[in-house]
Amino acid sequence: MKIERFKDARTGRWKWKADLTCAGVRHRPVADSKDELLDEVDAIRRRARAARYGLPVERRAVALDELVAEHTRDFDLRDKNRRRARTVLLDFASRLKAKGVREVTAADLRDYARALKSEFRVGQKLRERTRRERAEAAGKRYEPRKPPDLSPHSLNKCLNFVSAMLNAAPHLFEADLGDYRPPRVPWASVPRRWRRRPVSQDEDGLLLAKLREPRAEGERERGWRSRLEVADLFEVALNTGMRPGECVRLTWPQVDFESGEIYLGRTKTGEDRFVPVNSRVAELLGRRRAEATSKFVFPNPEGTAPRSSYYRAITGAARALGLPYGQRVENGFTLYSTRHTAATRMLRAGADISSVQEILGHSNATMSLHYSHATRATTRRAAESLVRGAADKNSTGEEGTSPEVLSTEHVGEG
Repeated sequence: MKIERFKDARTGRWKWKADLTCAGVRHRPVADSKDELLDEVDAIRRRARAARYGLPVERRAVALDELVAEHTRDFDLRDKNRRRARTVLLDFASRLKAKGVREVTAADLRDYARALKSEFRVGQKLRERTRRERAEAAGKRYEPRKPPDLSPHSLNKCLNFVSAMLNAAPHLFEADLGDYRPPRVPWASVPRRWRRRPVSQDEDGLLLAKLREPRAEGERERGWRSRLEVADLFEVALNTGMRPGECVRLTWPQVDFESGEIYLGRTKTGEDRFVPVNSRVAELLGRRRAEATSKFVFPNPEGTAPRSSYYRAITGAARALGLPYGQRVENGFTLYSTRHTAATRMLRAGADISSVQEILGHSNATMSLHYSHATRATTRRAAESLVRGAADKNSTGEEGTSPEVLSTEHVGEG
């Protein structure tokens, strides 16, 4: 048996681990102290000895609350995703009323999913009623909307947190749950039509022009400034491929005008990310820097925090132009679609996949290709390249594009 002390790279805490083989099975328990580790090793040997002589194996019933506490103990709660995971897991445990981990069944998970969808629907109805009451109180016309259902993406996000915790149970409590097998998770099917589409150049031109229109008569100054702010936010996202959340939380110390880069820190892939700034973004950020009164590039009206909402301004402009905006709108686009647009436009312009991957911050090229989209023009060019003799002309350089550029275009747009 080998015992050693190591520093957990994720949490920065010192821990102990052992590597031993007992009854032909390899075990690698991990504990916070050497005493706890030796206790786990003793428990492993006792179970192996009991199984060898046909004795009943004593196993402690691990409560679901105990599993949640152990699973989230090392969570860095400064991370928004970790905070959300902890909230979801605490809520899940409270619904099952102190059940043991082994008592959680697939039926419990199905009931949990149904409850989430039902509660979301009730919340949307309450919001719609509040909107109607406010419109009536202000003497405005009320236009009813159909309350949306909980999206499959959001439901699967919650189920993913629960599934990850249940899958970690045999490792967190190896002595008592070493042979535990989690129940089947009722994942929600995601319709393919929900895949985000890129924004066309006509659409982004119309939308930016609408958002930057002069202040209308009777328009509040705060609403007018909000439109201008959202226009800059939309254009920065369109020209950098940054995620909307990364744009909103951007601060001036992250913008290096000398090197022409934006430093986003350690992103969701776990690596430091630098985004190059093109001439348009440099011009736009330079103007905003000269007028800045907050450390945030896109601050709230008070300048004390990042902008919390952009939906009203961009939705109003899109509706006025008749553009399909919204994830649940047929053929609609959203602010996140600018990321798909940036990837698609760079690849169509002949950029190599490695450069696009670096700019978007993807861990592999496959994800970058997922963000690219083909059009009728690109598919027509691809089909035309199959004409007999076209490939030979391209290879000699007499007509068309060189083989390298043609290959890059077709890979990026497929």
